Amino acid sequence: MLQPSYPQLPSVVAPVSVEEVGTLVEAAARRGDLPGLQSVSTGRFEVSDFGQPFETRLFGNARVEPGEPGTVRITFEPRMKSRGAWIFLGLMAATVWPGVVLTDSMIRTYFTSYSIPTWWWYVPLTAPFVPLSVRSAVQRSGRTGSREATALVAKIARAIGGRVEPPPGEARGATASASTA
Repeated sequence: MLQPSYPQLPSVVAPVSVEEVGTLVEAAARRGDLPGLQSVSTGRFEVSDFGQPFETRLFGNARVEPGEPGTVRITFEPRMKSRGAWIFLGLMAATVWPGVVLTDSMIRTYFTSYSIPTWWWYVPLTAPFVPLSVRSAVQRSGRTGSREATALVAKIARAIGGRVEPPPGEARGATASASTA
């Protein structure tokens, strides 16, 4: 529910075995090239702690390229850690009612003849913006996470001696020509 939509990431093709991918990725993490490497198993790894305001995880999955023995394709899937978004939503929702009490006390202090229940107008003016602000923060996390994930894919390609290939359906030269336009 609280997950941004990520564009499909490029993949990495390298002339290594599935087992070597984990070893090379761990070596890159020890050198400091891949901070946030969380877990490595045969053909799978996770890089974490990037993206803002909520952290994103990047899952890598290495498979032998069909028809090309000794060649591996690593595909990537980013996912936002949703705990921070849920905490943010809870805090935003919890701050609406204290705002009613504070606003009511200030208005009654300065305008002694004020008699309208403050929550009648305060809640409809503030509550609708709670989900909008959470959605905005989640979308921002998706944009920063996607941008940083693309940079991590390039680092992983360098670490294992592979090449970055665009996602299926995207022309190989489209990225270069779009950046020069």
